[in-house]
Amino acid sequence: CLGLYIVFLMALELKQELWGLVIVAVGFALLARRVVLSVDWTLLLVFMAMFIDVHLLTQLPALQGVLSNVSHLSEPGLWLTAIGLSQVISNVPSTILLLNYVPPSLLLAWAV
Repeated sequence: CLGLYIVFLMALELKQELWGLVIVAVGFALLARRVVLSVDWTLLLVFMAMFIDVHLLTQLPALQGVLSNVSHLSEPGLWLTAIGLSQVISNVPSTILLLNYVPPSLLLAWAV
């Protein structure tokens, strides 16, 4: 794996991202076939869709109006908002969504 990682980093430095990806994918298919077969690809697709959805949600004008007020909340208000939001849409999307409006903080990390 370390060798494939180094190859991929070199490909990135040489601006050959696609070739680096192909080499890593083929390398994993040949060297770590059991790992590739044991990956839950459906779960990975769900997470990809979730991140895309969260990004699209942040672009909605109605949601932008509501979430722009989050930056003015007191610490207890932000804490409760983050906890509630993480219960509705899960912790990772909540964090991504809230970090568009408030700076990273220990309070936010504990809340979500």
